[in-house]
Amino acid sequence: MPICYGVLNLTGDEIGRLTPYELNMRIGGYEERMKRRRIFYANFVTAPIINAAGHPKHPVTVKKLLPDDFGNGSPVKVSQEQADSLRKFAEEQERRRQNGTAQNTD
Repeated sequence: MPICYGVLNLTGDEIGRLTPYELNMRIGGYEERMKRRRIFYANFVTAPIINAAGHPKHPVTVKKLLPDDFGNGSPVKVSQEQADSLRKFAEEQERRRQNGTAQNTD
């Protein structure tokens, strides 16, 4: 709930209408926005200041400053069967939400 009210700035009514899939997508979108913001600041503020002021032998790069944001190149692998199952679940929840019979999975 702190994420819903604080970070995502949702109202009680909006929280009540969200399906678990929609909430997960909103949280993922927020994470992506924050990642892009960190990369932006590191690229245009932090790295240039460190490189200009410190004169390091090896210039600091954004990838060195934020290695977690660039990952190790191996995304989470999901089988086609798992992806189909998740897609069917999300579609069913959307249909139920539209009909007013969404399940509460909490």
